[in-house]
Amino acid sequence: MPESTRAKIPGSWAGPHRSGAVVPNWILSFHDPELTALVTDAVERNPDLKAAAARVEASRAAVRIAASSLYPKDRDEGTGRAPGAET
Repeated sequence: MPESTRAKIPGSWAGPHRSGAVVPNWILSFHDPELTALVTDAVERNPDLKAAAARVEASRAAVRIAASSLYPKDRDEGTGRAPGAET
């Protein structure tokens, strides 16, 4: 970002950096309605962000499906017998 542009950013839009997970609605921590509106508008109008969010959710679902094969399966399912019941 050019310095001339950086100089136009209000000081109230700066905050300390903390490591860790991003807090939901983090933008509200700046207590600036204009900044909040700008970020909200950018997120709503950015199809790339929506597509990326959809890909993340699809990936999470794929991981859950793949991981399900690691869990034990009930072999008696659908036989009408209780699991482990003798035949």
